[in-house]
Amino acid sequence: MGSRVIDIQEVAWAAGFFDGEGCTTRSSHRNGVSRPPNLTVTQVDRRSLERFQAAVAGMGVIRAVRRRADPRQRDQHVWVTTNWIQTQAVIALLWKFLGPGKREQAHWAFRVWIAARVAREARRMMCRNGHPKAAAGERCRRCAVGQTLRWRAKNRARYTAYMREYGRRRTASRQYARAPN
Repeated sequence: MGSRVIDIQEVAWAAGFFDGEGCTTRSSHRNGVSRPPNLTVTQVDRRSLERFQAAVAGMGVIRAVRRRADPRQRDQHVWVTTNWIQTQAVIALLWKFLGPGKREQAHWAFRVWIAARVAREARRMMCRNGHPKAAAGERCRRCAVGQTLRWRAKNRARYTAYMREYGRRRTASRQYARAPN
C-alpha cells in the first residue's frame, strides 16, 4: 500500500460521522473464543461510506446488506474493519476528534478483548487440572504420568505381558550395547 496524504478536515468529518453513525463492537465465535473488536458504520447511501473510507486512508471494506423481509426497505451498506490492526489504526486516526462516548466504547472493547486474550494465553499454559505446562500445546507432565499409571493399573495383565515380551529384549539389547570392550 503506497503512502497517502491525509486531509485533516476529512478525518474530522469522518470522526463526526463515525461518532453519529458508527459502532465499536466485539463478538465471539460459537465456541466462545473472543474475536477482536471491529468498527462498523451502516448507511443506505453508499457514497457517504466511500467518502468515510477515503478519509480513513482506504482501510476497511464496504459490504451490501439486503433486507429481504420487507420489500419496501432499501438495501443498506456497511463499512467494517476486517482485522485488529485496521481497527486500532482507524481509532487512532479518529481519536482526537471523537466524542467521549465513542472513546469510552472503543476503550471498553479494546480492554475486554485484550483481557480475554491474556486469559486465553494463560489457560494455554495450564492443563485442565490446573498444573503448569512446560510450553503451550504440550501435555502436562504430571497428568501424563498419572494417566500412564492409571492405564497400567487398569490393564495390569496386558502391561505385564507386554513387559515380559518386549521389556526383556530391550534390556538385553541395552546390556550388550553397554558391555565393556
